[in-house]
Amino acid sequence: MSRMKCGPIRPALTDPLESFFSQVADVGDYASIARVMEEALAWRPIDVLMCNAGVTRTGFFEDVKLKDINSIVQTNLLGAIYTVHASLPSLKQHSRTHPVCIVFIASLASLVSMKENIVMLLPAASCLQLIDTSTHHDVLP
Repeated sequence: MSRMKCGPIRPALTDPLESFFSQVADVGDYASIARVMEEALAWRPIDVLMCNAGVTRTGFFEDVKLKDINSIVQTNLLGAIYTVHASLPSLKQHSRTHPVCIVFIASLASLVSMKENIVMLLPAASCLQLIDTSTHHDVLP
């Protein structure tokens, strides 16, 4: 969604396993995200933050259970919001001396209206685009 291109982030490391940090977290739970961010930042500053968690349900809107709608919003939208919120102070500080990048990945299904395609995908993806736009200036040097 972002129009900003990410250039080379960091010189190649000798051990490829030290090039990235990966951890499992419940993106719908802020405490879980905050814990993982703390672990990641103890490892090293974040250069690229990827927000790509997503779920979907199919069916006509009126037939979709509210618990499924809540699950979609909690994962697809709040998951990205929580992740950016927990990491933004560190990203802002790190961006003063290094290029940083926040990447939002959303489903292409949110751009197409199809029969039995739940309509909650579109608002979540649209909100991610707004978050992308608003946080873009936060991480500029």
